[in-house]
Amino acid sequence: MGLFGKPSAEKIEQIYQKGHNAREAKDYYLAGFNLRKAANQGHVEAMVEYAWMQYNGEMGEPRYMTALEWFEKAAEQGHLEGAYMCGLMHFVGEGTEQSDAKALPWLEKAAERGARVAMVAASSVLSRDNGVPVDLERAFRWMKRAAEGGHPDDVLELADMYAQGRGTAVDKAKAFEMYQQLAEQGMPKAQVRTAAALRSGVGVEKDIQKAISWYERAAKQGEPEAMYELGCLYLAGECTDIPIGPCLTKAKNWFHAAAEQGYKDAGEQEKKVKGLYSGLGSYAYLVSSKHTAWMEKMAENGNGHACLNVGRFRAHEHNYEEAFELFRRGADAGNRDCALECGLACRNGAGVEKDDRQAFQWFKKAAMLGSEDAMYQCGVCYLDGLGMEKDQGKAVQWFRRAAKGGSSKAVSALKHLGEKV
Repeated sequence: MGLFGKPSAEKIEQIYQKGHNAREAKDYYLAGFNLRKAANQGHVEAMVEYAWMQYNGEMGEPRYMTALEWFEKAAEQGHLEGAYMCGLMHFVGEGTEQSDAKALPWLEKAAERGARVAMVAASSVLSRDNGVPVDLERAFRWMKRAAEGGHPDDVLELADMYAQGRGTAVDKAKAFEMYQQLAEQGMPKAQVRTAAALRSGVGVEKDIQKAISWYERAAKQGEPEAMYELGCLYLAGECTDIPIGPCLTKAKNWFHAAAEQGYKDAGEQEKKVKGLYSGLGSYAYLVSSKHTAWMEKMAENGNGHACLNVGRFRAHEHNYEEAFELFRRGADAGNRDCALECGLACRNGAGVEKDDRQAFQWFKKAAMLGSEDAMYQCGVCYLDGLGMEKDQGKAVQWFRRAAKGGSSKAVSALKHLGEKV
């Protein structure tokens, strides 16, 4: 016993060991009693272990505030794990309000002593402008140090930083090298990035066949983004040696697989591909010259959907006059999307003289053919007086028709006007 009845260091250690052993034996109440007793006497390991008991709810419900209190006491005495947990709990808002400003000092203290997750979290804090000034160079340094440990997620994030020039000079070639190394180790997300670089020729020589191979390897591991991109690749006709029919079949199958994984837009793309089998789809524009020629022939024969596809391709090339003529031909054939495009062209003066009144007529035609987007545009015309006098009542009527058909823009417009959907 020390002065004034304070237990000696040896006695405090014995109390800690009793608590520690009780915890290992899952006698949590005895453990908590002794660990807290030792912690109150300044035993740092007891503070951390007692904090973990509170964090994990080993004596009942988790008590994050109490856990944070003891982690912080240990951190103030230089304990690495205490600093690390203080930083993370402030970072995610456990036991306290989320605060990057309070998290960062603790995270960097832990990171300086080699805590990998603290390095990653510090990099995130310095990148996101949430109460701490953005410092991308510092964020890059922490991520680079974390990646030295070889954890795949850290290496991938560092590669992204090189690719995007976040905190360092853009180095697409280095990024590709890192992506490929991870891809060869079997990481699906890295395989997707490797494929994307080979597909675009960024950081490496363009090679569509190698891109397909990497996408397929990722897809076999269940990566939905790879499935979706394969669908896009085949639909865009980037495999120029494959005839249109097999291309569409592969596109449909990959979109279907991605849709089953819940990947955004994949289901809608699958529907569009199914339509293309009979020339009835509405997939737009960026296709190879081989597929463009195929659709141009259909457009010449008056197929409205082909007119839409080729017209959008011409618009992408900034050949707006030819695009408008194709849209007009498709609209005359009864294609509602072509009529909508005609309206937008007249409103914007793209390939035709700007004319709000004529734009409204095209929108109205498309709306009569069932286009919810065109119904919404009719509402906009009445609301803003584009091509006719303002009439909020008629605008609301059009917005309601569009909303009933599934237009989210129309729903937002009605809410903005204080009208019932």
